[in-house]
Amino acid sequence: NRLKGQFPTGQLLQAYIPDIPGKEKRKNKPSKEGLLGVEGMSPDVIVDALRRCGAHFLEQSEAETIQVRITRQDLYTLGLMGGADSAEKRNQVKRALGLPTHLGTSAFLDALNLVTDLDGLEQLVKDQKEEEPG
Repeated sequence: NRLKGQFPTGQLLQAYIPDIPGKEKRKNKPSKEGLLGVEGMSPDVIVDALRRCGAHFLEQSEAETIQVRITRQDLYTLGLMGGADSAEKRNQVKRALGLPTHLGTSAFLDALNLVTDLDGLEQLVKDQKEEEPG
């Protein structure tokens, strides 16, 4: 957040790494959460996180960047906010997208807008409903 406040809006991207259990090689014991940090991630995971946040690579065209912003109203409409089981539904979406589970609602919304668009989120929620037992 400190860095975020130092840059004009739209000039700083935030890449989110997935929650992967483990311990960095250089450390004697795992972190308090028992999860790998950025330094423990494989290069493929880091590159994937950068791609999902909207970082531009030489082979990527402008047309490939995500344009439609997801709003709080969209989260509410999809049952990801304001409902009895919305926290669990958000956690399911976080896991499916490889986002950290500890993100609050505002950070979750920011991350969603980095890694998907409204159509993608709607499809993910629909797919999760179809997978529910019963």
